[in-house]
Amino acid sequence: MQSFKNKIILVITFIFLNLSMQVSYACISNEYNKAYSLYRNSDYSDSAKAFIELYKKGCPTSPYFLGIFYTYRIGVKQDLDLAKKYFDVFLDKNNSKQPRHYRANAYLALAYIYKTQGQIEQANQYLALSAEIDNTEAMFFLGKSYLASNQPYHVETNPKKAFYWLNKAAQNGNIEAMKLIYDNNLYSKYKD
Repeated sequence: MQSFKNKIILVITFIFLNLSMQVSYACISNEYNKAYSLYRNSDYSDSAKAFIELYKKGCPTSPYFLGIFYTYRIGVKQDLDLAKKYFDVFLDKNNSKQPRHYRANAYLALAYIYKTQGQIEQANQYLALSAEIDNTEAMFFLGKSYLASNQPYHVETNPKKAFYWLNKAAQNGNIEAMKLIYDNNLYSKYKD
């Protein structure tokens, strides 16, 4: 009988431990749902405040939203250094179980930040990270960057790389990428 009770206690402990780990990764709570609902309903100022509170409580997804808010002036005054801080926390290797598209968007936002600050090589690296995670917008900008030196994020001119990334963006429905492939006659030169 004692052995059976010990097994039940062990199973219950394991279930709660597993559940708490899942909650910490997903940040599932009424507070999170409220913050996200405020965001979805365009109440950005209150959403930012709610995500700041969640960040203080250790919610692993909140730095993503705060980074986005501070990058693009969503409900808060733009602060690119603070946005970078939040993205660094979000992209930490110990926080790797966050949604893939959030990671891709965080890399894209960091590319924008570094471009804005004149650090084009760093911006291009973040753009590539975002594109590699299948962010269509990043694929487009990365492909465009390889076309000519007057393009944002340009670090080198390489029509073959331009075609590769623009074609990936086009395959995901980016019409501007299709147009650039056509306008620059890339398909006939680099389709193989």
